[in-house]
Amino acid sequence: MTTNITYVWILEGWFYFGVVIDLFSEQVVGWAIADHMRTALC
Repeated sequence: MTTNITYVWILEGWFYFGVVIDLFSEQVVGWAIADHMRTALC
């Protein structure tokens, strides 16, 4: 498994989107959104 965090600037501030991907099946197995970038996001 691997993770990716993408961040985007919106009017309210930074928006963080974390995704967990299974490398064997190449499918998303989990995701989360937050207003902070901490390790708990992934």
